[in-house]
Amino acid sequence: MSNLKTLITICAFLSCLSGELQAQEYEEGKFYIHLGVGLHGNPSYEEGHQMQIPLLTVDVEKAVTDKITVGGRLGYTSSRGTVYRFRGDHYFYRHQYAVAMVRSAWHQSLFNQEKFDFYVGLGLGIKVAKYGYQGRGDLTNLNVNTVTTPSGFVYSVFVGGHYYHSDFLHLFLEGGLGISLLSVGIQFSL
Repeated sequence: MSNLKTLITICAFLSCLSGELQAQEYEEGKFYIHLGVGLHGNPSYEEGHQMQIPLLTVDVEKAVTDKITVGGRLGYTSSRGTVYRFRGDHYFYRHQYAVAMVRSAWHQSLFNQEKFDFYVGLGLGIKVAKYGYQGRGDLTNLNVNTVTTPSGFVYSVFVGGHYYHSDFLHLFLEGGLGISLLSVGIQFSL
């Protein structure tokens, strides 16, 4: 919970800088596509996970005003590892995680710099997780293969920034709570 308080404090502080901000380059009605890679997974994962596929995301946003975007995100990640190993007994797991969410963000250019954009936003969606466990025991002759698929809601609170390389191609860095602590990627404007 302290991470959420810290993130909200940072967002509030940066929002107070509005006197130093200028209007954003977003065009009302224009679409934007983000392709991102999560650099760090959800902090609720257990220790010992070996990342197999990093968090991959695809976002589509539409500028409803020159400062507000709404859209959606699809994300996927997978990991695997060893749960237990002792005298020939070993158990392995595989964890797959997918998310679909709607998002909205408020955008501003920072400090009269036309090439940089700051944004804060919220997201709400549905997660689907698939867990598979396999084991083999020389001492017990036990074979285990269990799969569960819990689903539920997921939220996201995020802050980020864009660097405008060109009118068409933008780079982004985004941090927050939800499905990934930090993501980087590219954005295309259509």
